[in-house]
Amino acid sequence: DVAALLVAPPPQRAFEEPRDKADPRLAHLTLGHKKAMARAQRDPDLLARLAAEGDPVVVRELLRNAQLTEPFVVRIAARRPCRPGTLRCVFESRRWRTRPAVARALARNPFIETELSLKLLGGLRAADLRDIARDGVLHPLVRAVAARIAAARER
Repeated sequence: DVAALLVAPPPQRAFEEPRDKADPRLAHLTLGHKKAMARAQRDPDLLARLAAEGDPVVVRELLRNAQLTEPFVVRIAARRPCRPGTLRCVFESRRWRTRPAVARALARNPFIETELSLKLLGGLRAADLRDIARDGVLHPLVRAVAARIAAARER
């Protein structure tokens, strides 16, 4: 169990940059403009567009926005494909990673770094762990550790 926490295999799925990634409304903006909009914007459509671009620097600012709701962050954490850096930003946000729905979405995303997924497993419910253990899309190490933790909690 301890060795699993020290091992850092790559994510189960590698992220590939999409060909049509540019949002026409945001393509002309600089990174600084996007970051400022992510911090202060109240328009949910624009916030969703910024999140969909998935730039980790912008998402980090977006997660600080007081207008953000838990369902919105769950959508960011569950997005597939997603840059591992973007998922790391959600993981590093104390405000959001402690929420069960966000932690569950992160742990079930095959694009998250395996190391981060393993760290989240201890805080999940046994039912969620059983689901993760059966999810063939996730890294085999994550599935095995989830099954072990779930079995230990059922004893």
